Amino acid sequence: MESSAETKIHHRHHLQRSNSFTALPIHESKDSILLLETRRSVSQNSRKSKPPSASSSDLGLLLLSTAQSLHYSGDEPIKANSFALKAVQFFQQKLIEGGSSATTIISTVSLLTSYHLLAVTLCKLGQFEEAIQVLLKSVSLCYSSDFNLDPELANASFCVFMQLGDIYFILGHYDAAMNSYRSGLDVLTGSLGISHPRVAQVCRFIAESYLQLMNFKEAEELCSLALKIHHDNSKCSSGNSNISSMEEVETRRLMGLIYYSIGENRAALKQLLLASSALSSLPEQEPEVLAFLDASIGDTKVDLGRYDEALSSYHKALSVLKALYGETHTTVASIFVSLADLHLRRGMLKDAQLQCQKALLIYGSVDQNKLNSAEDVAMGLTAIAGLFQSMGEIKHAISLLYKAHEIIEGTLEHPNAIVGGIEAQIGVMLQMIGNHHEAYLMLGSAISRYGLVDQNTNIVVGMLLNQMGLACVGLNFIWEAAEKFEQSKAVFEQLCGAHHSNTLDVCINLAGTYDAMGRVEKGVDLLDKILEEMENRLGTAHPEVEHIRKWLSQMIKETGRCRARKPRTLHDLLLLQKTGDTVRVKACSSS
Repeated sequence: MESSAETKIHHRHHLQRSNSFTALPIHESKDSILLLETRRSVSQNSRKSKPPSASSSDLGLLLLSTAQSLHYSGDEPIKANSFALKAVQFFQQKLIEGGSSATTIISTVSLLTSYHLLAVTLCKLGQFEEAIQVLLKSVSLCYSSDFNLDPELANASFCVFMQLGDIYFILGHYDAAMNSYRSGLDVLTGSLGISHPRVAQVCRFIAESYLQLMNFKEAEELCSLALKIHHDNSKCSSGNSNISSMEEVETRRLMGLIYYSIGENRAALKQLLLASSALSSLPEQEPEVLAFLDASIGDTKVDLGRYDEALSSYHKALSVLKALYGETHTTVASIFVSLADLHLRRGMLKDAQLQCQKALLIYGSVDQNKLNSAEDVAMGLTAIAGLFQSMGEIKHAISLLYKAHEIIEGTLEHPNAIVGGIEAQIGVMLQMIGNHHEAYLMLGSAISRYGLVDQNTNIVVGMLLNQMGLACVGLNFIWEAAEKFEQSKAVFEQLCGAHHSNTLDVCINLAGTYDAMGRVEKGVDLLDKILEEMENRLGTAHPEVEHIRKWLSQMIKETGRCRARKPRTLHDLLLLQKTGDTVRVKACSSS
């Protein structure tokens, strides 16, 4: 279940995981090629004038080169896998044979490169778990090596960790993925130093991954580190200042998206404007990046209520994207979606519907345009569904979500997180129209898709578990509802704190479930804490507080006890007066 901010990030500004530094089954990088070229150069220098023989590294390099060529041709993946496996076996034997320190380093780097390529070929064949096992062997080899002995050894180890993280991420094993990325960053930092531009690039990539997982704190920390590196390097940059500036533009744009996602709209706007200004100052501008920046600036200004300025930003982005890609590209459709959102917030329902129809026409004809991706279409439909929900057209919204669900499942091999988010939204909307059974099934599927049932590290878990609990209530599965609410409460308490509004909302649901189960004593204790917090936050006369108070009073009558309140100390009373809160005399209410 995604927020509107997250949906916008994914459907228009979705973060390109192709920026990774390793080869993946759905997008290849050039790192393994570079590693192979480096290995060939190192091997040639080490042999000097020694004639080639079957026992030298020539055979291993030949096996690697052949596997590489077969893999990138894409015609014979099984054959590529076979040659990569032979290369692994060859360099394993070379490492066992030993030799000088230099020879050992060369063999280790060659073996890591072979493992890397073998894992890539396994992914190409859809054998992801087998690829993970290969890379775990590589990790063991990395940990047994001294990265300080050779920079190429450190680089090969870095590639292994990043590739392992990519595969974990695709499979939905997010904790393992982020741990692998962090290990790769540690290796790179130890090899190049904390201030190297490539470290900043990796920090930005990992921050993007954290943002996709809605781990905003970690994303902000890494993005801030990347910006600091860019700032420090800009003081002493020379010939490559333009490249450095482009990296800084992308990093500031990411920081803006992070702030936007957590509702810090003014901070987000500041970062986006800085990025736009930096981009405009470059000799060679990137029109696509500038258009996306204008679109993001428009999103932020909409949330700030600056609608006319937002409209101007959207039209600037729209003009550039039409010129770049034509009128039927998904990025153009995404601007129409944003315009629909803007018109809807201004109460212009017909204009909002018109913009949605323009976007749907594009998404319905994307098969004719090879530049569009299935994921872009699915996320665009998801965004429009959210707008139709706001317009009260729930059934239309659900039909669009089912279509998006079908597109993603039919095109991506491991669409865990994306499909999980869509299923969560379908589940919530099904509950809104009273279809609790289908909602229960869809939410259960969403939780399993995310693979986060036993992980209290993501706020999405709390949201899904709470919605699952509500579905259980609708089906009269009271005991299961209590279990889901308790799990959701634990997640929100860990991530948001006991007094956060999300936590209190779940606690209210849980208290009602306890009441329905006949566990009135437990319900009273929980509701009493909720009421005290809401009185402190909203005041005693607030309608929500009055509703909770009446509910608590009724439950207390059933138990035959009074509302025992914790007495205020003099320090508490003085503190309340100092902060401007009303001091209330809290007496025990008799039944």
